[in-house]
Formats: sequence, structure tokens, C-alpha cells
Amino acid sequence: MSTSDEKTREGIAITLPPPMQLFPNERRGVVSTALSLGAERGIADLLSDGPRSGEELAKTTFTHPRSLHRVLSLLSSVGVFTEI
Repeated sequence: MSTSDEKTREGIAITLPPPMQLFPNERRGVVSTALSLGAERGIADLLSDGPRSGEELAKTTFTHPRSLHRVLSLLSSVGVFTEI
């Protein structure tokens, strides 16, 4: 498997965002899992109307506040969300 930041699949060049280029291949699974967890809990939908606190998101999604904060911090570090 190539370690370059650009891969071709079905003739389409895929360029990873810079933060993802820093992750070795084995760590990308952690980001993938965090994305899945965020999607399962509907985090992006909850943030569509604007910023919400981590506590509010945790209560709404019935998740452990500190654990959710860690997932959101990871996703922010790769450009999925922006902390404000």
C-alpha cells in the first residue's frame, strides 16, 4: 500500500487533507471509528443550526461528556469540526 498522500481509485485521484497526511495508515482506523461514532450519534445534524456546548451534545446524544469531548477533539484535529 502506498504511503503517499495521493491515491488513485477507479481512476479518481484522492488527496487527503493535510492533517490526515500526518497519520500513519494504522492510525487512520481510529479516525474512521471516530467518524462512525459521530455519525451514529448525529453530531453534524445537531451542529447544523450553530455551535453547541459539549455538555449539551452529550446530554442530547446520551453519551459520556468526557468521552464525547475526546472524539470531537480528534475530529477537530483532522478538520471535520472546528472548536470555538
